Formats: sequence, structure tokens, C-alpha cells
Amino acid sequence: MKNLSTESNVIWAIDPLINNPKNLVNAKKIIQVWKLQYPIRVMPVSILTPDDLHMPLSLMAPWGERLRELTENAVKPFLRSLRLKNMTEPGVIISSSRQDSIDEFLNFARNQKAQMIITSTHERN
Repeated sequence: MKNLSTESNVIWAIDPLINNPKNLVNAKKIIQVWKLQYPIRVMPVSILTPDDLHMPLSLMAPWGERLRELTENAVKPFLRSLRLKNMTEPGVIISSSRQDSIDEFLNFARNQKAQMIITSTHERN
């Protein structure tokens, strides 16, 4: 972290399709430890690609905004249950491929001037 006296952005990549919420709880513990030491703002972000949804891009594209809304609504209850202070509303990156999603995610982190990225898991096949 570059300046430990000012608030730093931490991007938390949250898999909305996760089968094991224990990974999310473990990530919360890491965030809580960091919050004790440093002033941070947590920015949860989910990433969706056609592979993740087993849906061709041609069908996924017209449903982009609805998928974004459904994904945000799916993770909000879990995020609220964590009771982490200084956390933004969840964001969603919808991408045309896994490779593009990595590039878009890293660009998002750069644009937010993120000091750290936390990934709970993205263990899907």
C-alpha cells in the first residue's frame, strides 16, 4: 500500500456462482485483518462470461443489463450479512470471454486506483 494514512481501494472479486461460501467468509477474515491495520474501502466485483453461464455470447449480450441486476441482487444479501464497514455496492463486469474478463477486471482495478485485489476463488471449470 502506498500511503498507509489515507484510504486505499481494495477490489474484492466475488464469484456469484460460488458453491462454497466458506471461501467468501475466509476472504472476509482477510479483509477484517487489513481493516484493523489500514484504512481501506472494499469494492466487491463479480465477473460474468458466456462460459460461466453456459450461454452463447449472442444470447448473453441482449440480457446484459438484466444479468448485471440479477448478479448484484444475488450477492447483496451475502455482502450485507458480512457487516463490513466502508464497502461499496457490488459491481459486475460482463465480458465476452475469460481472457477479455481478465483484461477488463485489471483495467477496472487500475481505474479505481486499487492498492490490492482479493479473490475468494473462481474455481469453476
